Amino acid sequence: MTNRDDATHSSEHDAAPPVASTADNSEQRAASRGWRRVVFPLLAVGLGLAVVASLELLLWAFDIADPGDVQDPLVGFGQTRSLFELGREKERYQTAASRSTYFGTQQFPVKKPRGQFRAFCLGGSTVRGRPYRTETSLAKWLELELAGRCPDRDFQVVNCGGLSYASYRLVPVLREVLEYEPDLIVLATGHNEFLEDRTFQDIKARSGARRWLEERVFRLRLARLIGQLKSPQRPAKGKAKELPKDVEATLDEASGYASYHRNEAWRSNVVEQFDTSLNTLVDMCRDAGVPLVLVQLGCNLRDCPPFKSEHRDALKPTDEQQWQQAFEAGTKAEEHDIPEALAHYRRAEKLDDQFALLQFRMAQCLDFLREFDAARAAYVRAVELDICPLRKLPMVGKILARTARQAQVPLVDAESAIRQSSQDGIPGFREYVDHVHPSIGMHQLIGRLVAEQVIAQGWVTASGDWPKGTQAECRHQVFHQHFKDLGPTYLSNGSRRLGWLEDWARRHRLSDETIPLDVRGYLHHGHRQLGFGRVSAAWDLYVMAVEDDASQTAELLNHARFLVQQGRLKLARALLERLNEGKVSAEVREAAAFALLIIARELDDAQEAEHIEAEYGSRLQEVSARMPEWNALDSDTLLR
Repeated sequence: MTNRDDATHSSEHDAAPPVASTADNSEQRAASRGWRRVVFPLLAVGLGLAVVASLELLLWAFDIADPGDVQDPLVGFGQTRSLFELGREKERYQTAASRSTYFGTQQFPVKKPRGQFRAFCLGGSTVRGRPYRTETSLAKWLELELAGRCPDRDFQVVNCGGLSYASYRLVPVLREVLEYEPDLIVLATGHNEFLEDRTFQDIKARSGARRWLEERVFRLRLARLIGQLKSPQRPAKGKAKELPKDVEATLDEASGYASYHRNEAWRSNVVEQFDTSLNTLVDMCRDAGVPLVLVQLGCNLRDCPPFKSEHRDALKPTDEQQWQQAFEAGTKAEEHDIPEALAHYRRAEKLDDQFALLQFRMAQCLDFLREFDAARAAYVRAVELDICPLRKLPMVGKILARTARQAQVPLVDAESAIRQSSQDGIPGFREYVDHVHPSIGMHQLIGRLVAEQVIAQGWVTASGDWPKGTQAECRHQVFHQHFKDLGPTYLSNGSRRLGWLEDWARRHRLSDETIPLDVRGYLHHGHRQLGFGRVSAAWDLYVMAVEDDASQTAELLNHARFLVQQGRLKLARALLERLNEGKVSAEVREAAAFALLIIARELDDAQEAEHIEAEYGSRLQEVSARMPEWNALDSDTLLR
């Protein structure tokens, strides 16, 4: 018994250690598995990050796929990219390649030259100079105007106009340029407030976390390289291309026309945001001690129908049907009886006065009947009612004027000046090449008005207008040399961009509304064509105007002088040559010949001058007495 007990006891005692050992091993294995679940993913993430970091360093070392060399994927809504960056020589700031599609290309010295007056112009595509380039924008003419009036001082005006940029997106731009020792900020904004809220709605609606992540991802060269592999047809480094037509035509997409509806609450919110943004910009300049000039921009009233119209809310079907009948009757009556057409439109207005196109049609009728004050009011009403407001609304203009007054900031009222320059006080295609973008002559006018304000405020010293003396000191001669430097294709390239803009805005939807049907229409459409260098197309329209009213040859002579004032002497000569050779009276032909003689002398074309003098002889003296304005071009103003 004892032996069996001892044996049993001994067996049990000997078996215990393996049981304990198995339990310990199970715990160890469980702990090991838990450790692996945590560590291996961390190692994998770390290894992946190490690979990304290594590739990023390699791309950086060989300067491959620099994100700064391509269009900004966040189109300026991110906070990670400056508008300007140091050039390779580190002596000049230049527009970052990733922003050049929207802003063009500008550069200025890192170290501001002693005595230089440096200004920055901020705004949207009007400041950018569209449909042309920055070389004929108001910023360039401001620079040339100041240099002409103050020849003893150096001036540089940097263009910071961004395509489709609304006022709130100018805040980070202003914050940046205030670091570059500016002597002046010029702010011209107001057209894009309603455009951006639709076109860039998805980008604006990003969450804070998504915004933070995207902005950092887009900094990586690896992300840029992947983008290149996916889309190899990209512009070369430093050569950002124009946006293609299928990108620009956003107004036909779901985020375009279809997204615009009558929404007074939304309009009020956008206007309130403009008010806030404008005051922020004004406060930033005041806090930095930098002078600011605000510019009140205008728009095309006469030759731009509203982009989208809608009936008033809660319009009864029966009323809508009656409205439609009256509108169609007015349309038909316009072909033979304008007063009758206006009467039909008035009848439609009583049923629904909120349809923007109706107001535009009424304005055209009043315009034709020479009731210009009433016509202007109706044109403005059409802008105000436009469901797709791509032109600055009157309430936005009022806020800008009020802000300038309250903050005691100088305001250049370009809108009023252009209206004063226009025929009958209603701006059209002579003043604007499309719905909002001024003609080159109007850009020059705005630049001159800003320069006058700068001088009036005492920020620079000038004795008066341009100094007289040599021809090189005359305004139109300096401007002419500037056009020569731009090259022969500059105007035609602007015409091409205008086609893109009109595709983007889908103007063909309402193209019938702007077909010229009277003398004024033929002339102004001709001026628009001539402004893009399309001499033959312009002349065809001028011929129709002169055939209806022979006295309009005086307008053509006047417009030629207007072109000379702008420095566009060759374009003026092309117009005058057509007039001199056309079916006009002998008196008009002699007047054109005398104007051609003045231009030939301005261009130092002695052979042409001798030819004209030989052909017309002593009669030119008599013509000269009738045309004193051609003998004093440098003292004329752009207003007429």
